[in-house]
Parts: sequence; C-alpha cells; structure tokens
Amino acid sequence: MGKGRVLQVGSLVRKIMIKEDEEGRKIRSKAEEVRVSSERAWALGGSSHSSLLEWAKQCHLV
Repeated sequence: MGKGRVLQVGSLVRKIMIKEDEEGRKIRSKAEEVRVSSERAWALGGSSHSSLLEWAKQCHLV
C-alpha cells in the first residue's frame, strides 16, 4: 500500500471517529443500520439463519 493510500485511510478513520464531523456521523449511522440488519438476519428465524438451515437440511447435515 502506497503512502498516499495510507493517508487516505487515516483521513477516513479520523472522519469516522470525530463525532462532530457530519460525514463521520453518517458513516457511523449506516454502520449501525448494517449491524442491526445483520443481527436480525442471523437471529433464529432470520433470513440468513433460515437459508443456512435449509441448505444444511438439503445436504443432510441436520
């Protein structure tokens, strides 16, 4: 990874970490939405959980 790319990553991390920055707030908000959505999907009866269970049944794993 080049030095310029490292600086870009560092800048993005700072934006996410600084609460006063609007872009950082938007990124954190979206990350929270993704976290909640993935928790629902993997919870018992969630879409990902159900799909994995169905696949396991078809493969005679359960």
